[in-house]
Order: sequence, then C-alpha cells, then structure tokens
Amino acid sequence: MLRNGFLTDYSGRMTSERNIGTSGYNGREVIAEDSSGAKLVIRFYRAKSIVYAVIVSMKKGTALSADAEKFLSSFKIQSL
Repeated sequence: MLRNGFLTDYSGRMTSERNIGTSGYNGREVIAEDSSGAKLVIRFYRAKSIVYAVIVSMKKGTALSADAEKFLSSFKIQSL
C-alpha cells in the first residue's frame, strides 16, 4: 500500500488515519511522527489511475496551523 511505503521512507509511525474526500473522490488522511517527534499530515487522493498526495510537515510539539489546514483543504481535482 502506498501509505506503508511512504511511512517506511519517512522512517515514521502512523499516529492516526481517517477517510476524507474532495471533488467527489475518496481519500485518506494519515498523520505520522518520526523518531524526533516531527509530524507529517499526508492526504492521499485517488482519481481514476492517478494518486495525489498533499503533505504538510510540522516541527516537534507544533500543532496544525490554520494556514496549514487551509493549504491541505485547498486541494481540488478539477477534471480528468
């Protein structure tokens, strides 16, 4: 699975996962943490045969900012 490969490359562990969607396409949000405590929020979307990933990274102890959430939520799939 794409998620597992990404986590392996990041040397991280998943701390949460949930179903999401945009523009009528399903996706998954994965939150991961590496050994230093830095976090990644990754939103994967699959549209036909294309997989998109939108990623935000945060330093240890940092919460997801309003700007980061706005960025993540801004992703839309126009047409394929």
